[in-house]
Amino acid sequence: MTIKEIAELCGVEVHTIRNWINKDDFLKENFTLRNHIREKLESGSPEHPSDYELGETLEIIGEGGKNKALASLLAENAVTKNALVVQSEAMAKIAKLAEKLPEMLERIDQLEARQEKFRGQTIEAVKGVKEDVKEIKARVDGAYKEVLDNATAHAAAEVKEYLLTSHKPSAHEAQLANLEHFLSLAVTVTGDRRHKIDVFRLYPQYTVGLANPIPRDAFVASVLLLRPELKCRGDVFSGIRFNY
Repeated sequence: MTIKEIAELCGVEVHTIRNWINKDDFLKENFTLRNHIREKLESGSPEHPSDYELGETLEIIGEGGKNKALASLLAENAVTKNALVVQSEAMAKIAKLAEKLPEMLERIDQLEARQEKFRGQTIEAVKGVKEDVKEIKARVDGAYKEVLDNATAHAAAEVKEYLLTSHKPSAHEAQLANLEHFLSLAVTVTGDRRHKIDVFRLYPQYTVGLANPIPRDAFVASVLLLRPELKCRGDVFSGIRFNY
């Protein structure tokens, strides 16, 4: 994120972010990171602003701006996005397995048909020799069972891998999902800066009926994460209107 984007996220001016970074107690226990952030600040320009990585952004907000709640929310949101990527990959893998399932079932059917054919041929070949027929039948059944067990074990292993790598949504993910649902129903992002909504009007409507809503002090940051095209200054969202 750039200095301007960090300032908009925190609802302050750009010079305020600069003051945070240049404070004497900013990252006083990590001079290397502090100097790196300050070098980026000095090397950037309005036309080509420096881009801060997630870890640097969190330090500026948490240590410089003393807003641990917002920094924690940003960090957890990054983890959430990574988890969703992992979940998507797992779903893609199980989808591929589902595509192969008809082929696997067809192979099993073919094995059953071959087993029956082989059993019949074997019985005819040793007809009249009762004990030999029993032994050969047992061997054929054992071989068929081994092939079937191997195919079943392979399919079970694929399903187990999916279950182990699938992602169970966290409490914060559930909060973001509820907020996303509320925003999709209650408001429309217009992009027109004349359209404004006060946070004190929006937040109470969002919390109605929710057992675990996003805290008030993290609400603005959460809305901006889900609707980055919005602006918020002084607890007033701009470029947004109610759907009623």
